Amino acid sequence: MAVISDLPNTINIRQQFAKKIKIILENYFRARSIALTIKELNKLSDRDLADLGIHRSEITSKARLANKKI
Repeated sequence: MAVISDLPNTINIRQQFAKKIKIILENYFRARSIALTIKELNKLSDRDLADLGIHRSEITSKARLANKKI
């Protein structure tokens, strides 16, 4: 009987583990997306950034803000 009563706890632990893995992966891909955006914007010239309405000092904040909207 002990095995049967422990089964729901195992399922619950698996669900919690799956949720934590999902959160970790989401955070990883979000950080990667921000890093790639920053890398691409840093490649642009000051003139190109000005055409986009972005100053070089705003690249990081703009990349994070754009990622929050996705």
